[in-house]
Amino acid sequence: MKNKLLNTNQLAKVLGIASKTLSAYRRDGTGPEYIKLGHLVRYQMEDVQAWLEEKKKPVISLQELKRERTKNAMAVLQKNFR
Repeated sequence: MKNKLLNTNQLAKVLGIASKTLSAYRRDGTGPEYIKLGHLVRYQMEDVQAWLEEKKKPVISLQELKRERTKNAMAVLQKNFR
């Protein structure tokens, strides 16, 4: 099999999180796609990698953050004091 299937404990170990966290992700529909084989849950690494890509956040510098906050504050002030 080219794409090995991982169980919940194996994937939790790979990700460095508790298996209960993965179970909660499944319950909430916020985790990676999974395969249900009877009562067994399995994950394909390509699905996990796609899920991780969706979780990436852009890096923003402190200068950019300050600029955005200033722009947002100015917009609020202009809106409230017109």
